[in-house]
Amino acid sequence: KNLNSFLREPDRVPFCIIIDAQGRLAWRGPAAGVNAPLDEVVSGKFDFDHAVRFDRYTLDLAGAMQQKDYQTALKLTEKELQYDPENLELIILAAGLLERHLNQPELAKKKIEDTLAAHPHNCRLHEISLRFLHNKHLHNEILPAVDFAIKSNPQNLDFFRQLINVEMSQRAGDLCPEAVLRLGQAAATIKTYKSEGFLLTSLDVPVTGEK
Repeated sequence: KNLNSFLREPDRVPFCIIIDAQGRLAWRGPAAGVNAPLDEVVSGKFDFDHAVRFDRYTLDLAGAMQQKDYQTALKLTEKELQYDPENLELIILAAGLLERHLNQPELAKKKIEDTLAAHPHNCRLHEISLRFLHNKHLHNEILPAVDFAIKSNPQNLDFFRQLINVEMSQRAGDLCPEAVLRLGQAAATIKTYKSEGFLLTSLDVPVTGEK
């Protein structure tokens, strides 16, 4: 068989497939995601039942999204989360569906908060949380969110830079200068920050004002 025989309707190149030693299709997906399943197949730890179920989920999800049936997309995702409750990608997808497509921002906010409480060291979740608060103009919750992010990841300079970038990308009326200051102060306590002689103004964050 050639690669085209494994392509499904929604699949796009670059695309990878993994065939195990018994000749079974173990995994198929974008090239960027091949490393983790390949390691599991080689080590003999690959879960074929999960792979078959998740393959069906991705196909059904793609169909629901194409038809703009977001309620079905959410139901499919919540069902998959029952099997894999700590899958951050699925949790983020569910929150996005609730916020952007189903107009249920409070449920989206609770899902993000609950996930952050369980995974406080996940930098991507903190960034999503901060963007969400800005998108919903929940300005009184920005500083507590920033303080929690700093407390959860106190020695991550790149993370602080990323959150500063999130803040500096806001419109002038939405920008929270105190959040930028606290992130800069947290960065200034990091050893590498001091040794490299960085200043707050050198954190790759252009001040653009109104967008």
